[in-house]
Amino acid sequence: LPMWEDTAKEFGIVETTNQTGTIVAIYPQARISVFYDVRNRFGIEALMASSKVGELDMAKSHLSVMKSDDLMLCDRGYTGYVHLANCYYRGRQTVCRCSIGSFSVAQELFKANQEGVSKIVWINAPKDQRAMLKAQKLPLSIQLRFVTVRLSTGELGVPVTSLLDEKAYPTSEFSGACHTGLLFCHALKLLDSARFYLREVDTLVILSLDSVLALPFSCDNL
Repeated sequence: LPMWEDTAKEFGIVETTNQTGTIVAIYPQARISVFYDVRNRFGIEALMASSKVGELDMAKSHLSVMKSDDLMLCDRGYTGYVHLANCYYRGRQTVCRCSIGSFSVAQELFKANQEGVSKIVWINAPKDQRAMLKAQKLPLSIQLRFVTVRLSTGELGVPVTSLLDEKAYPTSEFSGACHTGLLFCHALKLLDSARFYLREVDTLVILSLDSVLALPFSCDNL
């Protein structure tokens, strides 16, 4: 952001150093989070805060504008217990991509490297987060569904979702592929009447093929 007194006061100052530790730049820096309706192609909500405010805190704010039949799609940066507990507590539906170092269930699925698996399990809150969760009146245990899909690269993808009904939402309807930082989620009939959302959007492309939505996007900080 421009080095103005108002922007520095509002968003704070960031210092950039080189390999010797010498400060080479000083500037105000903000974080922008956009809650985007992919199907109808417009932003529902845009937030701007200091870069010290985490993306999970901003995502929590977006939950208040979601409807009960909306589906939130998230990349790996959001896939943690706190975000999923916030969605669970507020009755919001979500599909989040897991990293290899994510939940132990996800780690086991990555290790097995078998596509087409669906596991519904109860996940307990990490011990170091329980005090904070109790203070926010969030659940210390939540039920989630982990599924496995084969990415276009040949690697295994493991989304975690609140969509527990395996008959209504078959495992075959979850698929994803990662290429040069873009997450491709092909949502086949998932909450067909719902709106689909992204946050922290850096790149967005939408293709509509009959009842199939192909939603390539990256969830990066702006």
